[in-house]
Formats: sequence, structure tokens, C-alpha cells
Amino acid sequence: MDRAKAMDEAIKNGEDYASLIEKAKEKGLSDIQIAKSSSIDELKQLANSHITDLENKAQSYSRKFDEQKRYMDEKHEAFKQSVNSGGLVTSGSTSNWQKSKITKDDGKITQITGFDFNNPEQRVGDSTQFIYVSQAINSPRGVSTNGTVEYLVVTSDYKRMTYRPNGTNKIFVKRKEAGSWSDWSELAINDYNTPFETVQNAQTKANMAESNAKLYTDDKFNKRYSVIFDGTANGVGSTLNLNESLDQFILLIFYGTFPGGDFTEFGNPFGGGKISLSPANLPDNDGNGGGIYEFGLTKSSRTTLTISNDVYFDLGNQKGSGPNANRGTINKIIGVRK
Repeated sequence: MDRAKAMDEAIKNGEDYASLIEKAKEKGLSDIQIAKSSSIDELKQLANSHITDLENKAQSYSRKFDEQKRYMDEKHEAFKQSVNSGGLVTSGSTSNWQKSKITKDDGKITQITGFDFNNPEQRVGDSTQFIYVSQAINSPRGVSTNGTVEYLVVTSDYKRMTYRPNGTNKIFVKRKEAGSWSDWSELAINDYNTPFETVQNAQTKANMAESNAKLYTDDKFNKRYSVIFDGTANGVGSTLNLNESLDQFILLIFYGTFPGGDFTEFGNPFGGGKISLSPANLPDNDGNGGGIYEFGLTKSSRTTLTISNDVYFDLGNQKGSGPNANRGTINKIIGVRK
């Protein structure tokens, strides 16, 4: 009410109230515009300031990240060098290692009570192991039920168990083939007290074998040759009685003398034909002369020889001696066995 009255008085006093309102409006708009411009500039400055600050921080973080990455790379490379040079074992290097346990962690073999040799899989499965059993079931007869077991697995159907009972050096073997376990087989050992060969024993056996081989060879060689006549036989009609039958030999060796010296001649023991010994001799000084001799023996029996002829041909005179020259003497006959 007061405001309307004031406006009315102002109009009466000649004031252009409308103009005043317009001016006020214009002034207000100008102030708003100024304030708006000022605020935009301040916002831009503030935004630029924050952007610059963010960029600086980003660059700082980036530098720190690069430094940390470089540090980590250096440490990683140093670690790899340390592993490679120090011989350290890594999981990658052991990927193809055999990791199935055949003993306990302390290196001792596992001990099992009541182990059933007919069903070993019940206690040890399908893994190769070395174990010690006590009070074992289905063990070999006549030996202790306590002992060591070597359990070798090829496949689930092919296995081998070796049992060494306490108190003896006996060794027993059980095999699983085509899925079935065999009965026990005892390994053959000559001496259970010394089942394993020693160097001394091996050398002794080798020496004995060598000696036996020599004895055998000498025996065979000596027996291969046999003296079946040892004496003196000279002249037609002389008889040589033999120690053994001619049938035991493949060759006869005759030793004797004649005008040219000693002779060695060979004879055929087979059949009934005559044996002819034909030594020859030439003079030592010029070879002019000498003679060719023949001593004939008939096989009167398989154990008797008889001198049937003794002749020679004189090379110097080109003339035969005629019968019964009796120039040859037989001293020994050796037979070579078949």
C-alpha cells in the first residue's frame, strides 16, 4: 500500500517512473553481464590451473612409474642371472623329473607289517618301491617272514618282486605277467655264504679254468699221439707187434735208420694194403751217387706189421740191390688218433 502511494506521488511530482524502471533494468542486466564475464574468466583460469596441475602430476607419476619399472626390470634380470649362475632348481627345470618316491623322505625304506605277497597292490599300488616287510603273508616256505622287497613295476599287468628274507642269503622272485602273479622261484646260488663273487674268488676261478684248459689241451694232445711200437726191427720177415689196433689211428709215423742216416716216413693205417717207406740219400759232398730205398711192411693183422721187402737202387751205379738188402731198421712207430 505504501509502495503504491509512493509511486503515485512520484508520478504527480512529474517523475518518469517508467524511465527509471527501464534504466534500472538496463543497469541490472549490465551488472549481470559483467558478473557473468568475470565468472567465466575465473572458471577458465581455475580450469587451466587444475589442468596444468594434473598434467604436472601425471608427468611426475609417469616418471616415477618408469623409474619403478626400470628398477623392477633390473632386479628381475639380476634374479635370473643369480638363478642361472647359482645352479638353483626351479619348477620349470624339474618339470620332467621323476618324482615318484621309492623311499621315505629320510632315505630309509618304508616298513610294512602284514604285507600280502599275493596281493602287493593293496599296500604299495603300482609304483616301484623298496620296502621292508614283517610278518608277511604268503611268503616263501622255510624262510623268515621278515625281509626286504624290491618291487618293480613295468605296467599294472607286468611286475616283478624280489624277496630277500632275514637270516639267509637266499633270494626269491615272483613275477606278474598278463595280470597274474606267479609262484615263488628261488634264484640258484652255489654258495649262500658267499653269494656274490669277490675279485679274489673270480681270479682263483679264472686261474683254475686256465689250468684246467691247459691240462685238457695237454691231455688231448698227448693222447692224440700214441707210441704203438718201440724197439728194433731189421730185415725181411721181421715182425712188429703193435700196442694198439691200427683202427684207432688216422696216420702212422715211422722212425728209423738207413745208410743215409735217420729217416721219418708216414704210413696209411687204413685197409689191408702194404705200407711203403721210401727214404732217399745223396752224397753230401757233390750229390753224385747215393740211393733210393724202399722198406715194405704188410699188415699181418690189425696189431701186427711184417717187413716184407727191403731193397734200394744205387744212383751212382744205376743198379738195383736185389731182394733182401736189409738196409733199413725201424725203431719207433707213433700213431695219430682219429
